[in-house]
Amino acid sequence: MGRKIRRTVLVILVILLFSLLPPPVAAEEEAVIEVEGFAVVKEGNLLRARELAVSDGLRSAVEQVVGLLVDSRTRVHNYELIEDTILIRSAGYIAGYEILSTRLVEGTLGVRLRVRVRREELVRDLDHLQLILYRANDPRIMVVIPEEHLRRLVPDPAAETEVIRRLVDAGFRLVDQRQVAKVRDSEVLRQAVAGDEEARRRLAAEYNAEILVTGEAFSEFVGNFRGLISCRARVEVRVIRADTGEILAAHAVHESGVDISEAAAGKKALTKAGSSIADYLVEAIPARLVENRRSIQVFISNLTFSDLLLIEDNLKKTPLVENVFIRDFTGGNARLDVETVLLPVQLGEEMTWWPEIPLEVTGISGAKVELEKKTFPGEAIEEVLNDEKEKDPDPIGINL
Repeated sequence: MGRKIRRTVLVILVILLFSLLPPPVAAEEEAVIEVEGFAVVKEGNLLRARELAVSDGLRSAVEQVVGLLVDSRTRVHNYELIEDTILIRSAGYIAGYEILSTRLVEGTLGVRLRVRVRREELVRDLDHLQLILYRANDPRIMVVIPEEHLRRLVPDPAAETEVIRRLVDAGFRLVDQRQVAKVRDSEVLRQAVAGDEEARRRLAAEYNAEILVTGEAFSEFVGNFRGLISCRARVEVRVIRADTGEILAAHAVHESGVDISEAAAGKKALTKAGSSIADYLVEAIPARLVENRRSIQVFISNLTFSDLLLIEDNLKKTPLVENVFIRDFTGGNARLDVETVLLPVQLGEEMTWWPEIPLEVTGISGAKVELEKKTFPGEAIEEVLNDEKEKDPDPIGINL
């Protein structure tokens, strides 16, 4: 009986102890960091220098928390891109801060801060970014490499089969070859490879393909050496974005094969060439997709020319955007090329944050962002009235 009483008392004490402890969730939601921020004092303006030093310190606090949260594998491959993207909005992760001390040394103001960083929000956004980066490295690929031996079409292409095998082994997602067989000799594929934008879109939409790997492969007889047949093969491919037609990579190889029959020798040569091409593609495709600098096509509708100039100016001021080029503006529709390290999803999200011009993302793909300027009730009528006023500023004949 005494044991049961002691056990009951012990359980009650444990429950009371845990009830007195602060909830662990609060500790997880925020991280408290002490940091220093610095700013140069210009024209004796200490107030402005302190604001800049505090901003520098807040950014540093977020940077430290990001560094603790990002795992080692991501740090090796994509750490800089993740860090830069998060730091664009570092102020949004600050729950509060306290200035502990300030010091002025040779025209530079330093502030020491105790900063509360919203860890939970950072974790959520980091997970989102890592998913985006994973998707950028994980496109759905369509491989179509028609093959000829002695100018005759080969029904079971050896080079294509080897490329597919190696890409699958490397973890890429590929369009089912039974589907590819339907378009292998089609006009739409020939048009897509030749640069027809509509044909590329049809292929991308019908087969859910983001990357098209295509080209040609052929083998030819070289000679007969003591009963052994020698053949030589050439395989050349291009890696094309299905949404924009951008050529990401191009490569060609030659290989030889020897066997007792011409068909077997040609197949060996083509298989070896396909393997060499695959060695190149396994490295080149992810490198091109997540390279530090990329060109993104931006299409925006429902604009005036002044809207377009404002968008160009905002893009140039956007962190991580290097260059902006206006390519076309017709009927309120604009096309721009933006050179940036941001991914299309990230760039589209940045553009929807601009308070000066309300934009809405209508489409995103591997290297393209489509947006539309929002209109609100009454705006369309006001624009018509303004147009009429510009045509006739004094419609009822009264001189003002």
